[in-house]
Amino acid sequence: MAHAHEMNERALAGLESLGILLDRDVTRHVPDNGLRVFLVGWGFLAESYRQATAVVVLHRRELGHHASPNVRLLIEAVAQLWRLAEDGDAAVDSLNNAFRFKHGKLSTAVDPSVFGPTAETVAEMDAARAKVASATVPAQPGDVYTNVAQLLDRMDPTGGSKAIWLATTQLAHPTITLARCFFTDGPGEPVRLYTTPHYEGKLDITEFLPFQVFNLVFLATGAFDKIMAGSPWGSELARIGHEAGLPQSS
Repeated sequence: MAHAHEMNERALAGLESLGILLDRDVTRHVPDNGLRVFLVGWGFLAESYRQATAVVVLHRRELGHHASPNVRLLIEAVAQLWRLAEDGDAAVDSLNNAFRFKHGKLSTAVDPSVFGPTAETVAEMDAARAKVASATVPAQPGDVYTNVAQLLDRMDPTGGSKAIWLATTQLAHPTITLARCFFTDGPGEPVRLYTTPHYEGKLDITEFLPFQVFNLVFLATGAFDKIMAGSPWGSELARIGHEAGLPQSS
């Protein structure tokens, strides 16, 4: 427990240092001919930091178990940011393709009457639907990486990132895994019910949460540094990673 506390405290200091980087005038480092990648990457980085902050708040209030949806989204945002740094504009095109598909399904499913149907409202929705539907975004091999599982396989061939993502997915949805955190029914034992997650004989997945989310945001920040012109954060990231106890920083 003391070891976890020390690691988490160092990670929290590191997360604060990463936040200081994000608060700088990042627009000075927009790459030539790379505005789309820069803007989408910035969106994913900012979201990653906010999700990590939410996880830390929940952990401090002993609600770390319930941060699984935040961790899952954080992993996905980091993976897509890594993809942007690797594939550039092709990744943006692929994400636009996915948006076009999802927007089409959503706009078809939405009943305009729930918004208080007026001729103006319906016309606006129809115009937005038509604009997205008419956009030309050629399909490409990289479209497969809008599937998070395939993207994680590519990003981390060891399978570690995918395993963590799958585990958090189990706790972010109403699954048997989630339900079993709140009762025990061992052979010959009386059934016991709990109002808080119970980890007897199991790994407490929340113990190192601050360190885990710092590590993810650190990876996201490193990916965005590659997107920016001149990679201006390299030396500071190396320092932050070292001070937080990461095995390697680059």
